[in-house]
Amino acid sequence: MLKSYSHVLIRNTKPDYSCSVCLNDQRTTTSWARWQIFCLPNCEHTMHRACLEGWFAHYKELAKRDASLTYQETCPLCKIEVDCEQAHIILGDYQLLANPAEVNPDRPLHSSENCDPNSCCDVQSLQDIFDKAVTFENSPLYLDHSNFPALHQMKNRYGMTLSAEQLRKILYDALVTTSPYNDKEKWEDSILTAAANQIRMAMVLRTDDTASRDVINEFFIKILGLGLGYNQKSTVKCKDDVIGYLLEHVITDRELAQKGFDYYIKKRNYREAVKLHKKYHFHIEHETLKQALMKSFDDDTIRRLSQIASSEEIQRAALDALKALNETMLSSYYDATSVSHDATCARNTITALLSTGIRDQAEINKTLRLAVLADDTSWQKELKNVYGAVLDSQFFKDQLESAKDSNLAKTIGKLFELRVDDEVSREALMAAMMKVTTLEVVDYLHFRVGDLVIKCLENGVQSQQLINNALTQAIDSGCARWALDLNRDHKAVLDPQALGDYLWGRLESCPSNMAWNLERRFTSDFKHALTLADKENKQTSSVINSLLKKVLSDADLSQRPVVQECIKALLEFNEPGSPDSKRKKS
Repeated sequence: MLKSYSHVLIRNTKPDYSCSVCLNDQRTTTSWARWQIFCLPNCEHTMHRACLEGWFAHYKELAKRDASLTYQETCPLCKIEVDCEQAHIILGDYQLLANPAEVNPDRPLHSSENCDPNSCCDVQSLQDIFDKAVTFENSPLYLDHSNFPALHQMKNRYGMTLSAEQLRKILYDALVTTSPYNDKEKWEDSILTAAANQIRMAMVLRTDDTASRDVINEFFIKILGLGLGYNQKSTVKCKDDVIGYLLEHVITDRELAQKGFDYYIKKRNYREAVKLHKKYHFHIEHETLKQALMKSFDDDTIRRLSQIASSEEIQRAALDALKALNETMLSSYYDATSVSHDATCARNTITALLSTGIRDQAEINKTLRLAVLADDTSWQKELKNVYGAVLDSQFFKDQLESAKDSNLAKTIGKLFELRVDDEVSREALMAAMMKVTTLEVVDYLHFRVGDLVIKCLENGVQSQQLINNALTQAIDSGCARWALDLNRDHKAVLDPQALGDYLWGRLESCPSNMAWNLERRFTSDFKHALTLADKENKQTSSVINSLLKKVLSDADLSQRPVVQECIKALLEFNEPGSPDSKRKKS
């Protein structure tokens, strides 16, 4: 069925801002009057003034050759009669946006387009008119112009089509424009929206012969190899538009379709790759699939790749991709070099890979290492809870040993639930906790250390020395409640030296004047500390005696009322028959 030019233009090109004759972009302004944008008075369609004049000249010459045609000046798009005296030049792009003209692509063909079997016109004699329409003029911004409505009209009316050479000329001329500043200077190869429109229209007008197919195949390979041009955004978008159009409507050679499939995989355009896979059943190689999976950031990408490859191929390639990513990322961290992938992107990619059903627990555990090095707590929990990941004992030990003293308690807290419960991990944890409980702890952190001690005790990591160290730390931090709990629940005791240092520190800091309520609190804390003494240690009595002598030698200190109460407590502790003494002997 014959179609009007408006129908073909709307369905096969993108007419926004494009001249409806040459299909080139109208937005680029020029000082050349013939190439300024012309607006028709009735339909308000816009085009280059030179293009409209070229359409009129074509129609007039065709009417001279074909007696069945009557010349009239019409819009090349909608065929409404034109009064050029009322037309005007548009000076700004903003007016194009407000263009109210509409085209009905399904309107019947104009009489000048309908094939007239009764016409006595010799088609061969019209070849020169057709050739002129292929290249009717050039402009300061482009190479040769084509009069596409004229070509379409002659195809409908006389069955004339582009030869292989004419097709080649339109296709390759569409890829190159000249600089607006220097006609001889060429921009890089680029495919703008205008070029994409011209290529699509050339496909509509082509001859279906071997020579034309060879031209198209050669052109398709050139398009695949084009890089970014002058306008990078338009280049990429329009290049993919042309490739997609050719693959869907024109290309029939399986080998070329395979090249298109490989191009889509390389560009990660998996939506189009899936279409070609369904049509040709193309196979994606294992290494290519692996590389594609390594660059996947979401489940949707995995889903599309799963449509191209079998579930077994996906799982094998996903495992290899996971191994490669783990190795690359871990090496970057260990070597203290710049990380090759952004941490967030790496997490998204690995999470997508794990969703394919990877069951290699050793590799999943390596991923947990990566989450630890990236300090991503939520990722660590996800790997632990969803995939059962644990830290191997050596990595756990290395992390604890490399942690700074100020961060050691924090490091233990983060890794505690992630460790594997074996002898090496328990020994490493015990060594780290022994170190933590001997460090000076900031007031607001002693609760963290206390919680860690309780966790260790509850998980079988027990040592009386660790408990005693925690008690000493509690006393030094002024955490009486914590100290009493350790003494009551875990039989924690202070070693003699720690007891002596603590008691002397309390006495030495005692002010000369103290309120009565503070005196009671001071005495009570002092006596509580004595209850935490290591009464089984023979050195305890010696330390207490030394402390008494030291206090009594300071006349000013020993005369303070609250200190005298403390001295009585010390004497009672060492007095034979005292509860403490009996408990010590027993």
